[in-house]
Amino acid sequence: MSRLIALSLAAAVASPVSAQAPSPSAAIDLCAVTLDELNGITGLAFERMASGPANCAYEGGPDDAPYLLDLATEDPGNGFIAFESPGDRMAGYQFRLADSVETSVGDRLAWLGPGGIAVDMGGQVLVLTPVLVFAADAPDPLTFLVPVAELVVSRLPEMPVAAPSALP
Repeated sequence: MSRLIALSLAAAVASPVSAQAPSPSAAIDLCAVTLDELNGITGLAFERMASGPANCAYEGGPDDAPYLLDLATEDPGNGFIAFESPGDRMAGYQFRLADSVETSVGDRLAWLGPGGIAVDMGGQVLVLTPVLVFAADAPDPLTFLVPVAELVVSRLPEMPVAAPSALP
């Protein structure tokens, strides 16, 4: 085996992300909710949003007391496992989101807890994570996560993942 192939293989094994097939949702803008809509649902004053390839961050509050709502997509199989059912795909979120309960968002399986909500999107998982530690009079996330997730889900397409990557 050539040194270059051996180094490439070692890098792929060490970093599952590098071995992962590109996400088909990379072109999807997760900032599907306007600041006015988000502010109306949460009662907070989010002032800006920033979109990345697989996330959208809504930010608000003064510099010394910021708060955030992050929307991100995740491939629960890390590009190596294709889950056949939403229950299998979502099983880990029950434990990842402390004190979570099973719910539905737009007829999709979801797990909701004080630390966020995870929604099955048909392959990938949409995760909303509030960081409200510094927000004055912060609302309970359980009061707004489902309505925000429902609005986002209604505006996004299915997000299947590519077939699992095979290591050489």
